[in-house]
Amino acid sequence: RVADGFKVANLDLCFESSKECVVIEIKSTNSLPDEAYENHILQIQYQMALLKKNKNKPVRGIVLYGNLNTGEMKDFDVAYNRELAKVAY
Repeated sequence: RVADGFKVANLDLCFESSKECVVIEIKSTNSLPDEAYENHILQIQYQMALLKKNKNKPVRGIVLYGNLNTGEMKDFDVAYNRELAKVAY
């Protein structure tokens, strides 16, 4: 989204070390998916693209799903992809 002329995103979690930034997008669900949903991948690509513009280090993402019924969790690593980021951006 755009606010006051700036592109913004609300990050669920972001960990930054001297070597990289890791964005974690947390999703609740009634059943765990076999792979990350496309709209969630695009969402995290957008978030990573914004971070890449403002940080001088590698950025990667994780989509973390939590099953509301069982408490089980499943995560999917998402590498920054310039072409997907352009679609999301």
